[in-house]
Amino acid sequence: MAKQGWLLDGSKFLSYRFKKREPKDLDFTVDYRDEIDEDYLFTFEKAGSMN
Repeated sequence: MAKQGWLLDGSKFLSYRFKKREPKDLDFTVDYRDEIDEDYLFTFEKAGSMN
C-alpha cells in the first residue's frame, strides 16, 4: 500500500485506516501483544526491526 501512496494512519481489530501520501518503500510489522518485556524488545532491536 505504501508504494502506491497509501500510508497506515491507524488500526483497530482487523480494520486499518490509510491516508493518501507520497509513495514510499516501507515494510510494516504489526504486533498485538498487551504486555511487552525487555527480552522481547531486545529480540527486535538485534534483528534491526525497530527504527
